Amino acid sequence: MEEIVAIKKNSSVDFNPQYFKLYNILGVLYQNSGRFQTALDYYRKALDATNDNDEKSLMYGNLGALYFKQGEYAKAINYYSYALALFEKSKHLSGKKVFMIYHNLGFAYYKAGLWEKSLYYYQRSITKAKENHISELGDTYYNTGLVYQKLGRLSEANQYHLLSIQCYTNEYGLRHYKTAVSYINYAQYLLAVNNLAKSWEYYAKAYQVLSQTVGLKHPYTSTCFISMGDYCYSRKDYRRALSYYQQSLIAQVYPFNDTSILANPKGEVLPNIQLIEILKDKVRTLTAYSKQQNSSSYLLAA
Repeated sequence: MEEIVAIKKNSSVDFNPQYFKLYNILGVLYQNSGRFQTALDYYRKALDATNDNDEKSLMYGNLGALYFKQGEYAKAINYYSYALALFEKSKHLSGKKVFMIYHNLGFAYYKAGLWEKSLYYYQRSITKAKENHISELGDTYYNTGLVYQKLGRLSEANQYHLLSIQCYTNEYGLRHYKTAVSYINYAQYLLAVNNLAKSWEYYAKAYQVLSQTVGLKHPYTSTCFISMGDYCYSRKDYRRALSYYQQSLIAQVYPFNDTSILANPKGEVLPNIQLIEILKDKVRTLTAYSKQQNSSSYLLAA
């Protein structure tokens, strides 16, 4: 990043169409490093440095993504919409870029709680993908299933969750971590609609794939154990839930292997947000288990 900044500082010309790429690269680098305001400044400079609509559409898409990451979904929607309008007018129209903009608009509307709008753009995204023979639809199918779930249209939600699994299976095969993640997603849906037996079946399938691919010490395996713990918690099987939360800690922290539900890793917690969330789950479950057992020992541990 410092070398790119030095190149710009050594130039005596402030406006040049060639600076578009430089400003864009700087914006991406600053965004990836979490310096969103600086990234925003460079994206806006990139917009000012070009009159090309294809380049402007790229910048609007980047600005949309930047605001989305900050949780400013209305602004994200506006910039994604600007990008879409320019993409649709482009002489060099890329079907994949339009597909992604539709997908991003669907996600932004979903996060904003506007389910019907979200569904509209996800469906357009799927249509555009099929028109352009784009096969990477797993995420879009899954998100569409979530929207149908929010709308209470459970039959369609189930259909799209299964399409997501099929898409990942076709693309990666049965023994791949991404397929396992799609099993976890579907299991969470089944748990939400109270189909408990089938939900556990998919959690077990996910665990089997993850244990044989990424192994027991991996964030995806940890996520699977968290979900299994949540399943047990929903059934008030608090002791079993605690066991799974403990396994999720073990999967998350490499040197930690203590299976006691009262044990926690030391010194590795603060930088790891997921670790903090697991510990919160343990506190919640230890509290419930203490009340269930009418024992203060677990409450003290919490």
